[in-house]
Amino acid sequence: GSLLTTINMKAVIILMAVFTPMVHAFALRMCNTGSECNADECCVSNNPPRGRRFLDTHSHLGHCVPMGTDGSSCLVKYSHLTTRPEDVVYACPCSNGLHCHGDGVNEVPLGERGHCAS
Repeated sequence: GSLLTTINMKAVIILMAVFTPMVHAFALRMCNTGSECNADECCVSNNPPRGRRFLDTHSHLGHCVPMGTDGSSCLVKYSHLTTRPEDVVYACPCSNGLHCHGDGVNEVPLGERGHCAS
């Protein structure tokens, strides 16, 4: 009995590992500009640069993500933005009334990461 249960649990875990990312991908709303998202969202790149590598081979450039809320991760270089950017960005700016406070962590080539706070 317990061997069969172990095999069934492994099968369930494998199926979840395969299908969960697929469901997540279909739940994303794709976008090419910020105006394709809701008023409280921005268009975040599907392929953020890592190191010095800049590649974008996707037909859709990004997906809609909510603007930063208190405690959300943000990029300091977008801290001057007070409205939704029209361009595809690498992180949504903070919502109105919040600012991106740097955490002192630089991510090449994106710049300093931070968090949204008042």
